[in-house]
Parts: sequence; structure tokens; C-alpha cells
Amino acid sequence: MKKILLRIFLPGLILSGLFVAYKFYCHFKEKERRAAYYENLIDTASPTVTVLRDSILIGYQNEKRTIHIYVPPNYDTDTTTRYPVMYFMDGESAFNDLENMGPEWQIDEVINAAFANGQQTAIVVGINQAEDRDAEYTPFVNDDNPNAHGAEFASWVATELKGWMDSNYRTRS
Repeated sequence: MKKILLRIFLPGLILSGLFVAYKFYCHFKEKERRAAYYENLIDTASPTVTVLRDSILIGYQNEKRTIHIYVPPNYDTDTTTRYPVMYFMDGESAFNDLENMGPEWQIDEVINAAFANGQQTAIVVGINQAEDRDAEYTPFVNDDNPNAHGAEFASWVATELKGWMDSNYRTRS
């Protein structure tokens, strides 16, 4: 009876072991590939991008958030112009391959090109995502997201963050 069971189950066990070893090898190679990719990333942000790490308080959550602020190339020399402001979520993705750990959205490059062509420019604020990103973007509590606080987040951006930007930068308010 033991021999029959061994003949039935042993090949499956061997194949399972080989499959697990193969998956482990693939996982290891993927980690190696990603490490090499991340090692070669460079800082691609424009010189006019400032990163304020963990410095803006989101009051209703009692946590500090990192924001990225892009100002147009002439911001420091043209001290009378006031600029519109655009706010982007997932701010770590907006300006810098290194910050995003992969391809960035190139918002600063696009606005710099607009400036070079004499077009209107803007200040851009990128707000880093929260750990619970979905809760921050979902406007109301529901079965899929019982921790949703999107309405509070939107209110924070529209009042507190915008107020801070209006106080610290030459914005059109």
C-alpha cells in the first residue's frame, strides 16, 4: 500500500517542489532586476521644484504630508506676477523619476516648454499619497471603503493647503 501511495504522490511532491523553487528563482531575479533599475534612476526634477518633506499638517488626520512645489522658471526674477495654482494628487509621481521610483509625469518639463514658447505658466503642487490612498479619494463611506474621507481631504486641499499656498507663494487667489 505504501508503495502505491508513493508512486501516486511522490511525482506530485517532486513537481510541487520544483515549481516552488522555480517561483522563488523568478521572484529573486525580479528583485534583482528592480534593484538594478532603481539604482540607475536619476533626479529628473526641474531646479524650480521644491520638496517639503513631512511638513504640511493635514489637521483632520493629525499627520504631516510631503508636498512638491513647482514654480515657473521666472518666478524669482519676475516678482510681480501672480500665478494660478494646479494641485495634483500622487505628488511623488509629478516631477521626478527618482522620487516616483519610476517614470514621472513630466509636469515640470511640460510647463517649462510652455514658458519657453511664451505661454502662460502656473505653480504646481503635488501632494504625496496617503498610505490609505483609496480612502482619501473616495468621497463617502461605502461598503467597499468604510474608512473613506475624500470629502475631508478635498476640503483640506481647498481651504488649508490653498490658504497656505496663498500665504507663502504669489498665487492668484
